[in-house]
Amino acid sequence: MTVIASGFSASKPVSCAQGRYGELIIAQGGGVQPKRWTGSGTSTNAGIVAPTVAPAITLNTTKRYYVARADVHKPGAVYNAAPVVTFATPGSPPTGFRAAKAQSYLNQSVVSEVLVTDGGKHYPDSPSISLSGTHGTGAVLTAVMDGTPPPADAITHYEILQGPPFDDETDYRANRRTQWGAWGSVEIPIVNGPGTIARTIYVYHNACGLGTGNLASYAPVLLSLPYTITGATGSGAIAIVNFYGQRVVETKCVNNVGFYWVAGSYLVRSVTVKERGSGYATDTAVRIEIAAATTLDTGTGNMIFTVPASKKLIIEGYPPGHAQNTSTQRFAVKRINITSGGSGYVVAPEIKIVSASGFGAYATCAVSNGAISQVTLESGGGGYKLTPSVQAVSGGAEAFAVARP
Repeated sequence: MTVIASGFSASKPVSCAQGRYGELIIAQGGGVQPKRWTGSGTSTNAGIVAPTVAPAITLNTTKRYYVARADVHKPGAVYNAAPVVTFATPGSPPTGFRAAKAQSYLNQSVVSEVLVTDGGKHYPDSPSISLSGTHGTGAVLTAVMDGTPPPADAITHYEILQGPPFDDETDYRANRRTQWGAWGSVEIPIVNGPGTIARTIYVYHNACGLGTGNLASYAPVLLSLPYTITGATGSGAIAIVNFYGQRVVETKCVNNVGFYWVAGSYLVRSVTVKERGSGYATDTAVRIEIAAATTLDTGTGNMIFTVPASKKLIIEGYPPGHAQNTSTQRFAVKRINITSGGSGYVVAPEIKIVSASGFGAYATCAVSNGAISQVTLESGGGGYKLTPSVQAVSGGAEAFAVARP
């Protein structure tokens, strides 16, 4: 029987631990110094001297993290080798910082897993992850359509959202006279801000209710219709507002004389494009609000009438790709040109044809010496308002780190 050490109390248990070099460390506490035994000979003091006073403890409340795992957010496409995983280093690494390490794995040319091999330490927050480019890049492909789509930033179509209350040329009461005169067309530049349409209308009077009188005795009155345009980010577009004409309606009798006015601001036939302009937002409508004449003095001194503000004319203009643009011509893809074949393509990337309007276009490609050498259009699709973008899809995997304190 070998006595390792003496001096320990037989009434209290001891704790044993293996040191870094294989030695046995025996401790009991209670004022007895721990012992160290190497496996032969007698034990020696372990070199740990009991403190004479209780130690002071200071808690550091600054949180630090390690990387517990990494999750794949997007698997990407057409990798020819597992990408290298790199965790972002803090701008000012704290004392004791150690970078995390991980290995990525592929499954059928996409990133299926990122396995953390070393969680690192002392990250101030969850680090971002970058994956190296083990895939082809740099290909530039363009679609050629079977026609000429308009520029995406032009205004190519207008719709009347709120139109005239009078939608035909019949008189709404038998004893009221209707007379028409041509307003013609008005050009409105599509630029944000206020503007005014100025037109001359005609007012005449006759015996009340008789519906007779000298129509040639119309008195000219200047009618100013203010308008406001919003949503116009570009310039150069001009809309043509085509009016039916002028509607004359009896409004009031004063001393047995009936006065008539013209509802010309309401009577719009259509809105057409004179100039398409450029620089307009591709997904935003421009809005034209033309107010009705709020008051009109016939010059008699006792005859002023009001047109409700709710009767204003509201028009919207749309770029070709806007969902409300119903007049834009539709196209199909005729072919795909290779502007640059790129480099590093070991296998053929996916060809993706992207559009917010049309559908059905599909293409494949061939690779030679690391570059795309040929693109075959399998289907031209249809319904494209604008030329779609063409992408050679490879790489693109994304992962994010899950950190714990």
